[in-house]
Amino acid sequence: MRICLFMATLDQQLIGAIEHYRQQHDLPWQLQVIDRKEAFTQVHDVDGILLGSYAPLPSWWSRRRVPCVRWRGIPEPGVTVVYWDDAAIGRLAARHFREQGFRYVATVSKPLYAGFGGFREAATAAGLTFLRFDPTAGDADHGVGRLITWLRAAPHPLGIFCHQDRPALWLLELCREHGVRVPDEIGVLGVDDLEISAVSMPPLSSIQIPSSAIGMAMAIHLHRLLSGASAPSDPVPITPTRVSVRKSTMRDTGDAVIDRLCNYLASKPAAAHSGPALAKRAGLSLPQLHRRFRKALGLTPAEQIRRYRLRLAQDLLADTDQTVAAIGRRCGLGGTVGLWRLFRAAGLPSPDRWRAMTRGVPDDDHHRTDSVAIPFPAQPHIGTAGWEPPAPGPADGVEGAEPEVASFI
Repeated sequence: MRICLFMATLDQQLIGAIEHYRQQHDLPWQLQVIDRKEAFTQVHDVDGILLGSYAPLPSWWSRRRVPCVRWRGIPEPGVTVVYWDDAAIGRLAARHFREQGFRYVATVSKPLYAGFGGFREAATAAGLTFLRFDPTAGDADHGVGRLITWLRAAPHPLGIFCHQDRPALWLLELCREHGVRVPDEIGVLGVDDLEISAVSMPPLSSIQIPSSAIGMAMAIHLHRLLSGASAPSDPVPITPTRVSVRKSTMRDTGDAVIDRLCNYLASKPAAAHSGPALAKRAGLSLPQLHRRFRKALGLTPAEQIRRYRLRLAQDLLADTDQTVAAIGRRCGLGGTVGLWRLFRAAGLPSPDRWRAMTRGVPDDDHHRTDSVAIPFPAQPHIGTAGWEPPAPGPADGVEGAEPEVASFI
């Protein structure tokens, strides 16, 4: 069975994910990868087509409608279109700024990107004040000067969401040239998680858009079409789940004692921390510890510990094939039940569903997640419907009530 993949720019992670899915399910696919339009127009004898971003269908397809999956593009009958959910990207950006302690957020790009709507709505719902700088207003020749003046006059700390890493990197450079402090005054968040973002000055926080998840989703939907399913009439969204958190949004709290304590908690998220022990470590009474945490972070110590445990759990779910129960235990949550409660309290899908989302597995296929191994090397990263928690059993060890966190409450 010949499958043709046409992409103007080849992506090895995406191709690797498709090949991994083929091997995982023992499919008789022979993948033919083409990156030149001239060669693609000569392809005829194929059983399925995978198209890159906005790539055109071959002229013969209207006569012989073989199963086809396209990454982004205009929907048309018989073609499954998958795409990143821009509104969900915006919501993830708003969540990140709130977690990093920003009270004001903004966009500085042209208001065409669909993710800005989700960002604005989520930020407003979270109690953040939304601002927007419109670069199209006024004299274009003075746009940079207007932007710098606006950044200096805006309330701080201000988190700025850019729709891609490249404008975010440009903004970082602009702030550095004009003495605007990042992240103390301005926090900057991009989208794409390009390799250069990790070595910029300062390193750029960015929402991950893993091409491996795109490849996995395309392979799954092509498999469905080849098995006789009809192409959905609406595009199929892939929901982003993670932020690579770097210095561009990692604000100090302004309280050196709390900053040191947070660094300690971040290094030992699964440990059995107690309120009295942390207060002693900080040289404070327990009431003082609570007040200082509230003032610096707007959180209790227990809430901050849960945040660090959530990050650890997300890293393990995305980058390993450990079971949910094992990850719950590694995060100091007792097992499956404790981990499920942590995700539910954070307003996230179940751990199983969240893992599936990181790998591009459609919602109705999430029960198959355990059989879908990671199609790319694990890398270090910082950053409810339809599932009910099982009754705890012997495999969970303990019931999952987080006794060490409950001691703060």
